[in-house]
Amino acid sequence: MFLIKLPEIWVFLLHAILFIEAYSSTPRKTAIINHFCENDFWKNLSTIQEVRYGRTYYSLESINSIAHKGSSNGKVRSATLFLSCLYAQDLRQIFYMVNDYQNICKIILETKNNPYECTINLLGIIKKITLLATVIKESLISLDALYHMRPNTKQHDYILYDFLSRLQKVENIIVRDPPSKDNPKSCEIILKNIDIVFNAMIIYISNDINGDLEKKCVFTTENDDSIPQDWKTVHIIQNKIFNFEYLNNKFDDEIKKIIIEKLYNLHFYFNKNINMIDIELPDEVLYVTPNNSDMSIFMEKEQRNKSKSEVAELLNFLKAALTVDKNLSNEKFEIARLIPENSSDSSDSSDSSDSSDSSDSSDSSKPRYKKIKDIGNQ
Repeated sequence: MFLIKLPEIWVFLLHAILFIEAYSSTPRKTAIINHFCENDFWKNLSTIQEVRYGRTYYSLESINSIAHKGSSNGKVRSATLFLSCLYAQDLRQIFYMVNDYQNICKIILETKNNPYECTINLLGIIKKITLLATVIKESLISLDALYHMRPNTKQHDYILYDFLSRLQKVENIIVRDPPSKDNPKSCEIILKNIDIVFNAMIIYISNDINGDLEKKCVFTTENDDSIPQDWKTVHIIQNKIFNFEYLNNKFDDEIKKIIIEKLYNLHFYFNKNINMIDIELPDEVLYVTPNNSDMSIFMEKEQRNKSKSEVAELLNFLKAALTVDKNLSNEKFEIARLIPENSSDSSDSSDSSDSSDSSDSSDSSKPRYKKIKDIGNQ
């Protein structure tokens, strides 16, 4: 009986081999992920041990070893999951900092002082967070696009696509009407919305990190998820002298650190052809024509949604992140490596109907407000 079934087994194995080979990665994608993971960032990474996604565990070993066509997808998945965990940890840190800032604004309000300046400062920071969300989302999308998908296969959202999309629009949820200097109540409403929204985001991102959803990030150390209590700030609030420079700089430093360590140092760049953050190509594939499968579902969505003013805001934000105060640091960054010099003209290919908004893009940290009918519908 065994001899009768042996040919059937060989046929099954042959089909299995052909099936795996048919959907193994392409030489182009394999070369790109190997080049991306050659970066010392991965060799020196010690803050995270492993990531579980579903029932599969991913380690740094697969990231730091050379992949071939058959193992390329595993390496892409590992690198994307590790980077998404690191970004999630960064975002949770920033969300806690937002809550701390909001509490200081609340102290100002409770001491019968005008919270307008504090509220405006905090909204400016939140504007930067929405742009950071764009950077994080697009870098993860470009990395995830190296995963070679079978036709008509559902693409799982292990890169926090939906969460980051909501974070990009968080201003619309928080601000129904702009804050008024003459109406402290308008600031109070905004501060309450910030408290509710960012506490909800802390819960969600913590669930994502801790494995309550599909993914679990196993870190070796935990970040200090708050701003050190700024007693000097509280004291000067009580004396009606307001100076938020320390807190504002704390946020700027945190954002710069993320952009430099996880975007610039990993050799992501702004691709003017698609108006998005993209992954650097190694020399051997510069002139290899990409396949249609190289454009992921998420990438197609982002290209359709990008407007001229949004491109300009993003470029200004990235330039500011790489601009270092010469009095504080001698470190220099090649802005042209992250933003090609002709990228400022790349927005011409975007939706021309948005040209009326172009005047708003001169300051990427200036919040723009839109009314919404119902916060719960966002």
